[in-house]
Amino acid sequence: MMDHLLSSHQMQGLVTVIACGGSRKFDEGLLAIKRQRSFRFTRTITAVRDADDSSAAAFDSVRNVFQAAQLPVPDSTNHWSAAAPYVQICIVPEHSPQGCIENLFIEAHRSNEEPIHRCLEALRQCWAPNQLNPARWAKIYTAIILRTIPGDFAPDLGLGIQKAEFNDLCNQEPLLQLTRILDRIEEKSNA
Repeated sequence: MMDHLLSSHQMQGLVTVIACGGSRKFDEGLLAIKRQRSFRFTRTITAVRDADDSSAAAFDSVRNVFQAAQLPVPDSTNHWSAAAPYVQICIVPEHSPQGCIENLFIEAHRSNEEPIHRCLEALRQCWAPNQLNPARWAKIYTAIILRTIPGDFAPDLGLGIQKAEFNDLCNQEPLLQLTRILDRIEEKSNA
Protein backbone atom coordinates (compact mmCIF):
# COMPACT_ATOMS: atom_id res chain seq x y z
CA MET A 1 0.00 0.00 0.00
CA MET A 2 2.84 2.37 0.82
CA ASP A 3 4.28 1.78 -2.68
CA HIS A 4 0.99 2.96 -4.20
CA LEU A 5 0.94 6.05 -1.99
CA LEU A 6 4.57 6.83 -2.86
CA SER A 7 3.82 6.73 -6.58
CA SER A 8 0.77 8.94 -6.15
CA HIS A 9 2.91 11.49 -4.28
CA GLN A 10 5.81 11.40 -6.78
CA MET A 11 8.19 10.10 -4.10
CA GLN A 12 9.47 7.09 -6.03
CA GLY A 13 13.25 7.07 -6.00
CA LEU A 14 13.28 9.28 -2.92
CA VAL A 15 11.98 6.54 -0.63
CA THR A 16 12.42 2.78 -0.62
CA VAL A 17 9.75 0.60 0.98
CA ILE A 18 11.11 -2.57 2.55
CA ALA A 19 8.77 -5.11 4.09
CA CYS A 20 10.50 -6.65 7.10
CA GLY A 21 8.16 -9.58 7.59
CA GLY A 22 5.81 -8.11 10.14
CA SER A 23 6.30 -7.50 13.84
CA ARG A 24 7.58 -11.02 14.52
CA LYS A 25 10.46 -10.71 12.04
CA PHE A 26 11.11 -6.97 12.27
CA ASP A 27 14.33 -7.38 14.25
CA GLU A 28 15.80 -9.76 11.65
CA GLY A 29 14.66 -7.52 8.79
CA LEU A 30 16.12 -4.38 10.33
CA LEU A 31 19.47 -6.09 10.98
CA ALA A 32 19.55 -7.37 7.38
CA ILE A 33 18.94 -3.84 6.11
CA LYS A 34 21.61 -2.44 8.42
CA ARG A 35 24.17 -4.96 7.05
CA GLN A 36 23.70 -3.77 3.47
CA ARG A 37 26.56 -1.67 2.12
CA SER A 38 24.17 1.03 0.97
CA PHE A 39 22.88 1.49 4.53
CA ARG A 40 25.66 3.96 5.36
CA PHE A 41 24.00 6.40 2.94
CA THR A 42 20.62 6.15 4.68
CA ARG A 43 19.42 9.51 6.03
CA THR A 44 16.02 8.52 7.39
CA ILE A 45 14.18 5.39 8.46
CA THR A 46 10.46 5.22 9.07
CA ALA A 47 8.92 2.15 10.66
CA VAL A 48 5.15 1.81 10.21
CA ARG A 49 3.40 -0.74 12.37
CA ASP A 50 -0.13 -1.68 13.41
CA ALA A 51 -1.08 -0.84 16.99
CA ASP A 52 -2.69 -4.30 17.33
CA ASP A 53 -3.84 -4.74 20.95
CA SER A 54 -1.85 -1.79 22.33
CA SER A 55 -0.30 1.19 20.56
CA ALA A 56 2.03 1.79 23.53
CA ALA A 57 3.27 -1.82 23.45
CA ALA A 58 3.69 -1.65 19.66
CA PHE A 59 5.77 1.54 19.96
CA ASP A 60 7.92 0.02 22.72
CA SER A 61 8.43 -3.13 20.65
CA VAL A 62 9.66 -1.19 17.60
CA ARG A 63 11.74 1.13 19.78
CA ASN A 64 13.44 -1.85 21.45
CA VAL A 65 14.35 -3.33 18.07
CA PHE A 66 15.99 -0.05 17.01
CA GLN A 67 17.87 0.14 20.32
CA ALA A 68 19.08 -3.47 19.96
CA ALA A 69 20.29 -2.62 16.45
CA GLN A 70 22.17 0.34 17.96
CA LEU A 71 20.22 2.89 15.98
CA PRO A 72 18.77 6.18 17.22
CA VAL A 73 15.23 6.12 18.59
CA PRO A 74 12.61 8.85 18.88
CA ASP A 75 10.94 9.64 22.19
CA SER A 76 7.42 9.28 20.80
CA THR A 77 5.47 8.24 17.75
CA ASN A 78 5.46 10.39 14.61
CA HIS A 79 8.57 12.27 15.69
CA TRP A 80 12.15 11.98 14.50
CA SER A 81 15.09 10.83 16.57
CA ALA A 82 17.64 13.51 17.45
CA ALA A 83 20.57 11.75 15.71
CA ALA A 84 21.17 10.38 12.22
CA PRO A 85 20.08 8.23 10.63
CA TYR A 86 16.88 9.93 11.68
CA VAL A 87 14.28 7.40 12.82
CA GLN A 88 10.51 7.87 12.89
CA ILE A 89 8.18 5.25 14.38
CA CYS A 90 4.57 5.45 13.20
CA ILE A 91 1.89 3.36 14.86
CA VAL A 92 -1.44 3.15 13.02
CA PRO A 93 -4.12 4.10 13.62
CA GLU A 94 -2.56 7.17 15.19
CA HIS A 95 -4.14 8.47 18.39
CA SER A 96 -5.86 5.14 19.02
CA PRO A 97 -5.04 2.66 21.78
CA GLN A 98 -5.41 -0.33 19.43
CA GLY A 99 -6.17 -1.33 15.85
CA CYS A 100 -4.49 -1.71 12.50
CA ILE A 101 -4.18 -0.15 9.07
CA GLU A 102 -7.32 -2.00 8.01
CA ASN A 103 -9.26 0.09 10.55
CA LEU A 104 -8.29 3.19 8.55
CA PHE A 105 -9.56 1.58 5.35
CA ILE A 106 -12.84 0.46 6.96
CA GLU A 107 -13.52 3.91 8.39
CA ALA A 108 -12.81 5.61 5.06
CA HIS A 109 -14.88 3.03 3.18
CA ARG A 110 -17.73 3.35 5.69
CA SER A 111 -17.96 7.07 4.89
CA ASN A 112 -19.25 6.00 1.46
CA GLU A 113 -22.27 4.60 3.34
CA GLU A 114 -22.00 1.25 1.60
CA PRO A 115 -24.80 -1.19 2.55
CA ILE A 116 -22.18 -3.89 3.10
CA HIS A 117 -21.25 -2.29 6.44
CA ARG A 118 -24.66 -2.98 7.95
CA CYS A 119 -24.30 -6.64 6.94
CA LEU A 120 -20.75 -6.90 8.27
CA GLU A 121 -21.69 -5.31 11.58
CA ALA A 122 -24.55 -7.81 11.93
CA LEU A 123 -22.10 -10.63 11.17
CA ARG A 124 -19.67 -9.33 13.78
CA GLN A 125 -22.43 -9.12 16.40
CA CYS A 126 -23.56 -12.71 15.92
CA TRP A 127 -20.17 -14.29 15.18
CA ALA A 128 -18.16 -14.55 18.37
CA PRO A 129 -18.24 -10.86 19.30
CA ASN A 130 -15.94 -11.38 22.27
CA GLN A 131 -13.56 -13.92 20.79
CA LEU A 132 -11.72 -11.81 18.20
CA ASN A 133 -9.55 -8.86 19.08
CA PRO A 134 -10.40 -5.65 17.19
CA ALA A 135 -7.36 -5.81 14.90
CA ARG A 136 -8.13 -9.40 13.85
CA TRP A 137 -11.77 -8.51 13.17
CA ALA A 138 -10.67 -5.48 11.08
CA LYS A 139 -8.51 -7.75 8.91
CA ILE A 140 -11.43 -10.16 8.36
CA TYR A 141 -13.83 -7.25 7.67
CA THR A 142 -11.40 -5.78 5.10
CA ALA A 143 -10.87 -9.15 3.40
CA ILE A 144 -14.63 -9.46 2.93
CA ILE A 145 -14.92 -5.95 1.47
CA LEU A 146 -12.02 -6.62 -0.92
CA ARG A 147 -13.71 -9.79 -2.12
CA THR A 148 -16.84 -7.86 -3.08
CA ILE A 149 -15.00 -6.05 -5.89
CA PRO A 150 -16.29 -7.17 -9.29
CA GLY A 151 -13.75 -9.10 -11.35
CA ASP A 152 -10.48 -10.23 -9.82
CA PHE A 153 -10.49 -9.82 -6.06
CA ALA A 154 -7.62 -8.14 -4.27
CA PRO A 155 -5.91 -10.57 -1.87
CA ASP A 156 -4.65 -7.81 0.43
CA LEU A 157 -5.29 -4.19 1.31
CA GLY A 158 -2.26 -2.88 -0.59
CA LEU A 159 -3.52 -4.30 -3.87
CA GLY A 160 -7.09 -3.38 -3.01
CA ILE A 161 -6.23 0.29 -2.62
CA GLN A 162 -4.79 0.29 -6.14
CA LYS A 163 -8.12 -0.81 -7.63
CA ALA A 164 -10.23 1.94 -9.15
CA GLU A 165 -13.05 1.36 -6.65
CA PHE A 166 -10.84 2.50 -3.78
CA ASN A 167 -8.51 5.10 -5.34
CA ASP A 168 -10.46 8.00 -3.84
CA LEU A 169 -10.24 6.53 -0.32
CA CYS A 170 -6.53 7.43 -0.08
CA ASN A 171 -7.54 11.09 -0.11
CA GLN A 172 -10.00 10.75 2.76
CA GLU A 173 -9.59 10.67 6.49
CA PRO A 174 -8.51 8.50 8.16
CA LEU A 175 -6.28 7.12 5.35
CA LEU A 176 -4.70 10.57 5.16
CA GLN A 177 -2.76 9.44 8.25
CA LEU A 178 -0.56 7.51 5.83
CA THR A 179 -0.11 10.58 3.65
CA ARG A 180 1.03 12.56 6.70
CA ILE A 181 3.72 9.92 7.29
CA LEU A 182 4.92 10.51 3.72
CA ASP A 183 4.81 14.27 4.23
CA ARG A 184 7.09 13.97 7.27
CA ILE A 185 9.50 11.77 5.29
CA GLU A 186 9.56 14.26 2.44
CA GLU A 187 10.09 17.15 4.85
CA LYS A 188 13.02 15.42 6.56
CA SER A 189 14.53 14.32 3.23
CA ASN A 190 14.50 17.88 1.94
CA ALA A 191 15.87 19.40 5.16
